[in-house]
Amino acid sequence: MNRLAKLLNELLPLTIKEAINPLITNIATDSRQITPGGLFICINGYTVDGHDYINQAIKNGAVAILAERSFSDCPVPVITVPDTKRLAGQVANRFYDQPSQKMRVYGVTGTNGKTTTTKLAYDLFRATGVKAGMISTVGARIDEELIETPNTTPEAIILHRLLYEMVEKGVTDCIIEVSSHALAEGRVEGVSFHSAAFTNLTHDHLDYHHSMEDYAKTKALLFQQVAASNGRTIVLNREDGWSRVMREAAPLQPVIWYTTKPHRTSQIAVEWLTDTVNVRDRRDDNTCADSFTR
Repeated sequence: MNRLAKLLNELLPLTIKEAINPLITNIATDSRQITPGGLFICINGYTVDGHDYINQAIKNGAVAILAERSFSDCPVPVITVPDTKRLAGQVANRFYDQPSQKMRVYGVTGTNGKTTTTKLAYDLFRATGVKAGMISTVGARIDEELIETPNTTPEAIILHRLLYEMVEKGVTDCIIEVSSHALAEGRVEGVSFHSAAFTNLTHDHLDYHHSMEDYAKTKALLFQQVAASNGRTIVLNREDGWSRVMREAAPLQPVIWYTTKPHRTSQIAVEWLTDTVNVRDRRDDNTCADSFTR
């Protein structure tokens, strides 16, 4: 629990007077999930505009509102901001006491292979005795516990709450499947990423992104976030030319290249067998410089 001013401190250029500085006990973007002491964040979605549910949120106990437009005669403080979607993640990060900074968080993005890569990494962590968490299309896992989630990457408030629960249960490493929609809509805002991996980019979701260039730039937002978090490393596909865009988004982070081609230069070699996959570390075999194929 935090006072409203503490949650928004450093995020917004404003001064909140003590008289309108309520104690925030819960946050939500769904008015039905607000309970007494709640901060209601109005999100203008595809089919529903949260601004239409301010009165319902107040009825349920909201003591403050974050919105993209002002409201007259509102009985609780209304803080107006340009983009509530992106601010929601930053506020949730602060409300849940920055959980992603208390463990190692890995992001996996790309068109194909995200779910498989996320699940394999999770299984490998657990096989080596690491207390791991996972958030992906197949739901969230906290060790053995399975928690269903509505999207590939949950909305920001739910995501930070899951990370908080993982920290509380002793998770040290969490793998998140990060979709392009999640990146475009700010669902991973506020998450500190230890590292991230890129699988590939194919002609998909172009009804949403309109071009491959825009699609790649959206994916690259994850790698910008790794850089902003001072992340440890990035993992890129030697065979996919769009890796160049991911590399440019995090130019100072060490990169680990992987390939499925036996004669290509990379640190990691991946060989798909009939019923398994063989991953070999070739860093002792050769030196890999940044280069790209298309």
